[in-house]
Amino acid sequence: MRKVLAATLVLLIAGYAVGKTEVGSYLRTAWREFREDAHKQVSIEFEIKNLRDKLNELEPDIKRAREAVAQEKVEVDNLREEVNHLQARFDQQKADIRHVSTELKNGATTISLAKQELPADRATERLDQLIDSAERGERTLASKKRILTAREKMLETSMKNLFAMRDEKGKLEEQLTELEAAYREVQLQQTQSKYQFDDTRLAKIKKSMESLKNRVKVQKADLDLANQMGGSNEEKSKNKGDVLNRADRLLNGGDKGKSEVAER
Repeated sequence: MRKVLAATLVLLIAGYAVGKTEVGSYLRTAWREFREDAHKQVSIEFEIKNLRDKLNELEPDIKRAREAVAQEKVEVDNLREEVNHLQARFDQQKADIRHVSTELKNGATTISLAKQELPADRATERLDQLIDSAERGERTLASKKRILTAREKMLETSMKNLFAMRDEKGKLEEQLTELEAAYREVQLQQTQSKYQFDDTRLAKIKKSMESLKNRVKVQKADLDLANQMGGSNEEKSKNKGDVLNRADRLLNGGDKGKSEVAER
């Protein structure tokens, strides 16, 4: 038990030191930088998908809020109908009280009330009952009106919040769509840049191939010239031999002619 208490005390002291000393400050800074670095490692495409999922998760909240507002609206409508009914009843009670009071003040012996003919004394009792009921009804009506006013304000606020939530969600969806389109455009530009880089490398390869072709052509042309030059020497040599043969034939032929003449 003592070891557990001692270990707990050490942990508490270490936690206090971490929270109150420079070491704690370093650790908090390191943790914050770690979180920031981790956030930067998340791809933009993943962030967009994450935001879209969060926006979609708002839909059940909006639905629940809409259902709550609808329920509140029905209850407020019912309360308004109740207030209107109480108001109509109170107005009728006041009309009856005014009628009976006027008749009694004028000294009427019988008074017509609610399709009944009442003697003056009975009408007086009925008037007292009407006044009691009207006073209770007036208090109830006043209370219901206050409740109705408060609930109407709450309903109006709830509806404003509901529409504001819907509009804000719509705006965020539009902004996210624009952001996604901008990101797609950046991706397209990056792809085009990559293609342009490949075109440059391809152009270099084509240039090297053209240079190699030219080297082959030069070597072939050089070989053709060498062959042509070698053929001319043989032709010249052949012509020289022909000339010498002709010379021999001419000389030998001449000597032979002279010999034949001498013999004769």
